[in-house]
Amino acid sequence: MHKEFILPWLAAFSFVCSAADVLPPASPQLTNYDKRIPITPDASSRPAFATSFQSKLPDAKVDFDVITGSPKWIRREQGFLTGPAGEGKAISPATLAALPTSETNRGHGCFRP
Repeated sequence: MHKEFILPWLAAFSFVCSAADVLPPASPQLTNYDKRIPITPDASSRPAFATSFQSKLPDAKVDFDVITGSPKWIRREQGFLTGPAGEGKAISPATLAALPTSETNRGHGCFRP
């Protein structure tokens, strides 16, 4: 076969296949079965660790999950949340001492409530 014959058929076939993507679905959309009610965490219901965390690092930001109210994302615009080996900055020495030194993610464990 020649390229002149295959190319138009290939273009027409790809157009027909892509047209099916813009058609409405044949079956009805699935219903949302998640019955959890979103909460709106206010400043008084925030966990105490988030308040103490932001007192140590004022430029730190904590976003909360709308369903559970737990911290969803803890970040800092400039720099790190901890110092070398997970020590200092937002981590208190008592919190770090509570975790075993053999813990591979020792710095991450300090942020658990």
